[in-house]
Parts: sequence; structure tokens; C-alpha cells
Amino acid sequence: GNVADNIIYSARKASFSTPMTPESISSSFFSSVSPATNESVVDNENEIAENDNVEIKLTRALRLRNARCLGMERNSLTLANYSNEGEQFILKELVKCVLSQVATKSEKHSIDTVNKIRSYAIDVGASFDDAVHQYATELCDFNRNVPYALQKAEILSHWCSSASVRCLI
Repeated sequence: GNVADNIIYSARKASFSTPMTPESISSSFFSSVSPATNESVVDNENEIAENDNVEIKLTRALRLRNARCLGMERNSLTLANYSNEGEQFILKELVKCVLSQVATKSEKHSIDTVNKIRSYAIDVGASFDDAVHQYATELCDFNRNVPYALQKAEILSHWCSSASVRCLI
């Protein structure tokens, strides 16, 4: 159990004729606590691992929320399958989303959104240029020699910071 449960148990175990002070509760508690055993060490390690898992899930939830605020569609990724896809997938989906809006939004809006996605990529430790290249490859593989796809690939190449990735596209 945890420390609070042990303190409550020790307080209940104490005699009701004895006045209850913090000192009497703690002395009763510490007299009932045995030295660390392998079982308590394993429990502590399990608790730490559980806390780490909660922190990981919260981090993923925040990243997913931020990606949705940048325009990623809800059906693109859920928290349940986040670990299978990850940050690079999110970036690719964001690039795809912005590219689909280029015709309907102003150029300034698109550039602002791309810059926000670049910042997001830095925050999550992923490569924006790799995501652009990945989507350009996907787009062209499924639309070989289609002028529309080639125009979109040209736009994507302008978003890249890296000259080598720009050339790959």
C-alpha cells in the first residue's frame, strides 16, 4: 500500500485512550513499518512505471490536441493508435491538410500555417522536411504523371528548408 494508507491504519490501530497527536501517529506508523523488502521495491518500481505511462499518454494527448488545432482531421489519428503512428505521421497529415487548403486559403494563411507546423515539428522532435518529402512521395506514387499531383509536389518543394529534400521532391 501507499504511505497514507499505512498512516491511517496505524492511527486506527492506536489505542483510543491515548491522545492522537501527529507524533503518536508517526511513531505508531514507523514502528509498524518493516525495512524495505523485494516486494515493496517491486511495488515502487511498478508505481514509477505506471506514472511514466500516464505522463507518456498525457504528452501524446497534448500533441494530438495541438495537431488538431493546426488542422489535422480527427479521423486521421486517435490517441489509441498514436503509438503505432507517431509524430512523423502527424506531421505528414498536417502537411496533407495544409496542401489541400492551398487553393481555398490565401498564400499568407498557408505560409503562416506551414510555419506553425514547423514549430510543432521542433516541439515534438520530428522533421518537417521529412514529412513533406514523405507526403510528396505518397502523392506522386499514387498519381504518376498527373499534372495536378505534380503542381502539388512543386508547392511542397517550396516549403522545404533543406535543398537536398527539395531536390528529392
